Amino acid sequence: MTLSMLYAQGIDIDILLKIQAFREATGYALDFIMNAVTFAGDVYPMMMLMTLVYWCIHKRSGICIVAAAAYANFIGNFTKCLFCVYRPWIRNPAVEPVASALKGATGYSFPSGHTINAVAVYGAGSAAARDNGRKKLSMLLVLPAVLIPLSRLYCEVHTPQDVLTGCGLSLIFLFASRRLLEIGDRSDDAALIRYLIAITALALAAILYISFKAYPMDIGADGELLADPAVLKKDAFKMTGIFIGANWGYLIERRYVHFTTEGMTLKKALTRFVPGFLGLVILAMGIGKGFDMIFGYLPGHFITYILVGLYCLGLYPMLFTYFEGRAAVKGDHRD
Repeated sequence: MTLSMLYAQGIDIDILLKIQAFREATGYALDFIMNAVTFAGDVYPMMMLMTLVYWCIHKRSGICIVAAAAYANFIGNFTKCLFCVYRPWIRNPAVEPVASALKGATGYSFPSGHTINAVAVYGAGSAAARDNGRKKLSMLLVLPAVLIPLSRLYCEVHTPQDVLTGCGLSLIFLFASRRLLEIGDRSDDAALIRYLIAITALALAAILYISFKAYPMDIGADGELLADPAVLKKDAFKMTGIFIGANWGYLIERRYVHFTTEGMTLKKALTRFVPGFLGLVILAMGIGKGFDMIFGYLPGHFITYILVGLYCLGLYPMLFTYFEGRAAVKGDHRD
């Protein structure tokens, strides 16, 4: 049975109505907990975990986590723009989502972005922990990779098809990220640059498609659009920007930085992570506002998140490596 057939027959909505009956039977006791779980799949918790692992814990694992999330989100957001599937409560007014979850449920429904983030980031983190002999941590990281997708169903902001497709995309790129990194290790810089030019051209073509395609403009009973394409475009521009920036940031780090996470102490990790993540927030939420004003909302968003990707993978590692080198030189002089 195809996805379109499932949507046409409403099987996905029937499942949500059964979940809704369970919520009613339990007096909505789990609503707060499940909405708190779903927050762990938001962009900033994900960025915090990815940068912490990459900058401070295990560089190679961090690259795999970032790659899985960046590639899956790029494809996922393009898929949202391609199919323009309405949220469950729009498709069937009988669906009553958890009210507090609606703020993070903007744009279209298929596939689930929170699911993509959760499976890619926590799943890759679990695989990395297992490879490094940390079995208990690996099992612990499986929990959010499972619970966040389930929370999107419980909160009734996504259908089973949305969640399963998000899981599938992330699992594909979770395994592919390791293969891509192995290929990158064997490739010279010229071959890597050709690859980056090719995927950047693909991403720009996706942006053009997203910008100029026709979107549904259905009006609801309140006189408002059932789903505003501007919201969809904003998320797609953001994730495509990160996708481009992270890939080129990887090249910058590989060619010019070569930082290490070996011998990391808690003090050194905090010294790297705290100012680095603060800089990331300032770039995304502060400087990015200026780009929106100068270039326009969507182009400004696109530029901002290209810089976010470059910053996380290449520019900030270049910065902290420089200052750590200076500190080491000063320490040698004192000795």
